[in-house]
Amino acid sequence: MSKNRGGTESLKRKINALNALKDELPNILANDMTNFFKKSFRKQGWDDGNFQKWQPRKGEITGGIAQVSKKSAGGRAILVKTGDLVNSLEIESANWKRIRIKSDLPYAAIHNEGKQGLAFGKHSFKMPQRKFMGNSRTLMNQLKEKMEKKMNIVFRK
Repeated sequence: MSKNRGGTESLKRKINALNALKDELPNILANDMTNFFKKSFRKQGWDDGNFQKWQPRKGEITGGIAQVSKKSAGGRAILVKTGDLVNSLEIESANWKRIRIKSDLPYAAIHNEGKQGLAFGKHSFKMPQRKFMGNSRTLMNQLKEKMEKKMNIVFRK
């Protein structure tokens, strides 16, 4: 009786490909998450199944009415002055238990969650929420689609 070598070799290839995917997929997904969060800065809002534009800063035209402010924003994007905030987003950990993206800037949470803050260490203010990272149905759907595509590639081999 002869053994089916083609079937065994095919199974070995699939197992090896699956093990490789197991090692690389958390990092692939973490990169996709980081890119999604950074895209919020370009889009000027948060996408959680329906896009929500960020509240304009004071002094910008809203609804055809110009608000007065001390300094002009110079037409720049909201939450972007130096680029430090968007560039601070990085992968803290990526494994099968958890993927965590972080910013180590102290003002990141103030903007993302709309918290109370101190300007120049002394003047209290309430920042409007301008969410740029967190849970998102749109992101989860994109990650699920990416995982399915990667798994399909493994099982087609």
